[in-house]
Amino acid sequence: MRLRRHVRVQGLAKSEVFWGSLASTIGIFLPSFVLVLVAAPTRVSTLGATYSSSPTWATAR
Repeated sequence: MRLRRHVRVQGLAKSEVFWGSLASTIGIFLPSFVLVLVAAPTRVSTLGATYSSSPTWATAR
């Protein structure tokens, strides 16, 4: 009886399946994390600067 070196799943080794699934998971979720961690704080600070100043319609004339 011969021992198999790699277990194959539909022609691919398990390590190939693992790295492919890891790469696809990163490709799907990384843009969301980048948006939340980088773009959202910038957006909040921009909105805060916009709304902190008094609007022109509220000034007494």
